[in-house]
Amino acid sequence: MLLPQVSAVRRDEPCYEIRETNEMSLVPGAGMRRMQSVRIIRNDGRYEYRRDLGPVSRFTCPLFILKGEGNRRFGSVDTVERMLYIADDCRINGLDAPQFEPRDFVRDYEIFATRKADAKVGRRRFSLS
Repeated sequence: MLLPQVSAVRRDEPCYEIRETNEMSLVPGAGMRRMQSVRIIRNDGRYEYRRDLGPVSRFTCPLFILKGEGNRRFGSVDTVERMLYIADDCRINGLDAPQFEPRDFVRDYEIFATRKADAKVGRRRFSLS
């Protein structure tokens, strides 16, 4: 969604979203840059403030989108200061992504095929745990 741009934000303004993305720079030869987009509410309208954080090679944290807390009209709202603090913390300390165990799809398919064949014949398998 395209939003009107603002040239500056105040720390106490309501903010409903901060996102960090990798984008191609408009300056020739500058390469990919990490851009921070701060979406705020000003005069009952939605606006966006964009800031260049530097070259992508300096960042190890993945791209992220942060949403604020509770408001029915604009979804979720928080202050710019608090959202920037959370974004800086995520960028420096990394995100806590849940770790999942890899699935063995071949074994899962074999179990599925066995159960399907057993159901066709009318057999049931029971296991005691």
